[in-house]
Amino acid sequence: MLKRINSYLKYNAKKISYTITNIVFVCFFVLASLIMINFMSKENHKLIELPTPNTGALVRYDNPLEESNYGIVRIENNSDKHAYIRVNTTRTDKPHLTLFIRSNQAIRVYLPFDQYKIRLAQGLHWFGEWDEALFGKDTQHYILNGSLQLKRSEPDVLHQLNIVDLISDDSFKKITSF
Repeated sequence: MLKRINSYLKYNAKKISYTITNIVFVCFFVLASLIMINFMSKENHKLIELPTPNTGALVRYDNPLEESNYGIVRIENNSDKHAYIRVNTTRTDKPHLTLFIRSNQAIRVYLPFDQYKIRLAQGLHWFGEWDEALFGKDTQHYILNGSLQLKRSEPDVLHQLNIVDLISDDSFKKITSF
């Protein structure tokens, strides 16, 4: 048995060394490619600071209803940082509205009667409206504990959300990302 193996190795030594060389070459090529892709993707995806949006709705994901189907929410950003807010319906966790509120400004929004999850990102410099950008590496992410509930039985109730107060009393829980 050992003689067969030795003779096989002697007879096929060139083929085996050629195959091993090819495997090593392919491994080095794949490794170098991965390093280059990682380097190039970091170079091409540097965040570029954008002009700060005006206070207001960035995207509204629903069709407007009659005014009688909406509750009123006033959100006050009384901090020195800008706020990006994503309002998701609780049942589906799908976005309903995204807002941008500049520092020390407030906004009044009309939302259909429903329950909502509120997500907040804060920062100083705006890099864009996708989760990896927002306010760059200094983005602070929060989620409202519980939900905001707008009831049809309370159409004239003005719901007030004060960002600084909600963060300081732990109504907003700090999270790592949206």
